[in-house]
Amino acid sequence: MFRLLLAVLITGVMTLPADARDKQNGDGSNALKEAADDVKTFRNAPSYEPPKTFTPSPAAIDRKPEAQASSFERMVAETGCASNYSDDKKADIFNANYKGREMTATGQIATLSSEKLSLKVLPSTMTFDIQVKLRDPKAGYDLEKGQRVAVKFIVTYHGGCFLSYSGEQGEIVRR
Repeated sequence: MFRLLLAVLITGVMTLPADARDKQNGDGSNALKEAADDVKTFRNAPSYEPPKTFTPSPAAIDRKPEAQASSFERMVAETGCASNYSDDKKADIFNANYKGREMTATGQIATLSSEKLSLKVLPSTMTFDIQVKLRDPKAGYDLEKGQRVAVKFIVTYHGGCFLSYSGEQGEIVRR
């Protein structure tokens, strides 16, 4: 019986030797008819179909991090001089996650003119970490070197070991 069913399943055709066609089971039923019924049942069984669409959970979606007030340090860690990534990967991370994004950085004013300022954000920096061109050309007039301020700006340039990061459309948000 098993060989008969196996032959039918493999070939998909009900061609059997003449002696098998008339063979009776021990209980008097026809083996061929039972095998054919088994094949019909197998072929008509519902098959598994995967879902038509797959929607991953929000946690599984790789999202770009939003540039926020605390992300200046993260940006420097990922794309700055101390990062272990290759220069190409650092540039790709900067372009994908930070360039053109609004960010707020808080630090000490290192250099100052009426239209731009430079901030020292990280304690380990010798000069300054970011240079920001101010939206209002007169916004820096009343500021002082050494003063601690928070500046909101659009990130424009990727710094590194020797050059600082740059931003534009800067606005003093806290003195």
